[in-house]
Amino acid sequence: MSEREMIIDGRDINYSGLMNLREMLLKMDDWLMDNGWDKDIMKTFEENYDDGKQVTIEYIPFKKASYYVKYRIEMRMYFTKLKEVEVEKAGVKTKLMKGNAHISFDTFIEFDYENHWDRKPMFIFLRFILNKYVYKKQIDEYKKDAIKETIALENYLKEFLNLHRYI
Repeated sequence: MSEREMIIDGRDINYSGLMNLREMLLKMDDWLMDNGWDKDIMKTFEENYDDGKQVTIEYIPFKKASYYVKYRIEMRMYFTKLKEVEVEKAGVKTKLMKGNAHISFDTFIEFDYENHWDRKPMFIFLRFILNKYVYKKQIDEYKKDAIKETIALENYLKEFLNLHRYI
């Protein structure tokens, strides 16, 4: 089994206001593809309550940095009290959702994701020694890159959500 190390634990975006949920998810997918990321969709569901809809989405974007290292961002998105509203801007009516958003990011770096070093106990020990002492600088660079990419995605989503504040 590959070795995982948590780099970012619980970076959050909290937002309350107007949003276009469908467009946000499409733009996020475009950003991920443009930056070389793939994603697994773990969970998506919608519930209806008296005070509005609640949507829960769990994505796991991942990016292979090398044959040995893979970045994973576990994203949990909760949208609560969503109600459809119609907004008019420059004479054009647009349907948006009004509600609360909470997006959480946990970033991991995964070593030996294809399990080449897990075949024998001696290989596992050698992998540990190599990661800890021999390839420490390279692994630190991978960690910095994963943090930078996570923050870039977080900032992209913040910018997108803040666009709707000025409608």
